[in-house]
Amino acid sequence: MLDTMWHFMEMGGLKANYPALKEACMEMRQMIMQKTAGQRKDRPKDIPWENWERVKVTIICEAMALVLSGEYEPKEEKKKMELKPQCDFCEFLSCMKKVDKSEINWRQGEKPMYKAALVHGYQRRGKSIGTMTHGTFDLNFCPVCGTKLEEE
Repeated sequence: MLDTMWHFMEMGGLKANYPALKEACMEMRQMIMQKTAGQRKDRPKDIPWENWERVKVTIICEAMALVLSGEYEPKEEKKKMELKPQCDFCEFLSCMKKVDKSEINWRQGEKPMYKAALVHGYQRRGKSIGTMTHGTFDLNFCPVCGTKLEEE
């Protein structure tokens, strides 16, 4: 029951309401900047300080909703991805995909395939004396750095 009750707190569980967040922030700004406590009758635009808790809780809830909705996240993730250097495997795979797209004329129905395999080898006195390849597996994540790979 408790897990179901708090399900809305998971990423993607809430919908952001930026206008409500902005409105509450502007109310708080006005309350902080006004020279009265909102009690003077000759200043009708001043917001009474009795509203402080409501405004504060609205900002907290709407900020949580913005973060948990995931709407803010993609911009940050894109920046991280752009700044993150590729490992040797990712760079090599990226180059292979570019070559496959540009230089090879595929017949109708043919397309490149990228898979992972377990390569089992033997050494004698530090020199390779043989290798075997065992099976092929879908390549969803980089085996070196763990980055999720894009599907083609």
